[in-house]
Amino acid sequence: MNILHLPISEPWFSKTVTGEKTEEYREISLYWLRRLLDYSDMPMEEPDEWKKVAEDILDDINSGHKAADVIKTYFCKLRKFDITRLVNGYGANRPTLDIECKGIRIGRGRPEWGAPTDRDVFIIEHGQILEKKNLKEK
Repeated sequence: MNILHLPISEPWFSKTVTGEKTEEYREISLYWLRRLLDYSDMPMEEPDEWKKVAEDILDDINSGHKAADVIKTYFCKLRKFDITRLVNGYGANRPTLDIECKGIRIGRGRPEWGAPTDRDVFIIEHGQILEKKNLKEK
């Protein structure tokens, strides 16, 4: 089972629990390029060569090229996850939500759900809620 762990703040966590929000956004940064891209099809001579590739990808995106097009030119693809595990807060008893991960794409998200209006982001698409833990009853 391949699980994507994501911290998420309010009000987005509650909107996801109720089913109102059906996708999560992450900026296109070196950190998220490392976590969300699959570099396995890329010809690499050095074990950590993906770091340089991620920097090059980010430079190309920041130069105004479309993120999805740039990633394809580097022989990378978006990773596949079975479950997105959303956590809200800290500690052993923090609210947690396991959701079927329908996939990841790059594009413009919905501003009413917290996406920036001026740039592409990683969009993690939610499916069915699989498990809820430590939710406060209202």
